[in-house]
Amino acid sequence: MLQIETRTIGGYEVAYTDQGTGEVLVLIHVLGADLSRWREVVGPLSKSHRVIALDLLGFGRSAKPDISYRGQTYVDQLFALLDALDIENATLTGNSMGGWIALLAAEQKPNRIERLVLAAPAFVQGLPDGMSAEMLATGAAPQSENDMRAYLGRVYASPPTDGATVRQLLHEHRTANANGAIEAISRSLAAGEDAFTPERLAQLHQPVLIIHGDRDGIVPMVASEALVDLLPSAQLLQIKNVSHWPQVEAPDDFLNAISETPETM
Repeated sequence: MLQIETRTIGGYEVAYTDQGTGEVLVLIHVLGADLSRWREVVGPLSKSHRVIALDLLGFGRSAKPDISYRGQTYVDQLFALLDALDIENATLTGNSMGGWIALLAAEQKPNRIERLVLAAPAFVQGLPDGMSAEMLATGAAPQSENDMRAYLGRVYASPPTDGATVRQLLHEHRTANANGAIEAISRSLAAGEDAFTPERLAQLHQPVLIIHGDRDGIVPMVASEALVDLLPSAQLLQIKNVSHWPQVEAPDDFLNAISETPETM
């Protein structure tokens, strides 16, 4: 059970969990989710780290203001939370959209971000070719049981199929996304806001570990392979028989990968 705290930061209520002591590890969730996506790994990680997982604005238990959401929104929120907690340096771990946010944070304040662990990072260079804002928003915000089954089939290698479970997950998903954040971020991404160029990626010198499931139904493996080639100090680790949420489907493999991440690569 995650112990959730809230505090007002930058005028908005922010929900987060803060467990353990030691090197700070911040966990940043995917588009359309919340900090519960890390529940399988927070406890084990907190035995050797101070672990902070937050609900990004517009998601979960954090405030859902009517603002123009974009990548920079979450970089600002991240550093505001670190400042409020008197944390100077941290390692960032981001899943999907969270990986993009982690890279933006590392670029903007490199002296505060020690290392990066990116699980199936998405949107780093904007929306994939052929994807529109409407396509992304529709796919990330299922509205019916059938939509939810399709969504789960993309994010899990072995998705739950029981009707009651699917309906419960749909309810949780819709509750966590009860405003227009997904749509706003989708429009921002389609406009190219906060997207990296290859030249900017080449200037990021923190050690980066990219973890990717070999059955990812959202981000193809070739995207992470290309990202590794663009980053000066990165390596790619593949986890077998998992999809887009490796920390959920294969938490032990995910934990092993993080524990073996060297300080330099």
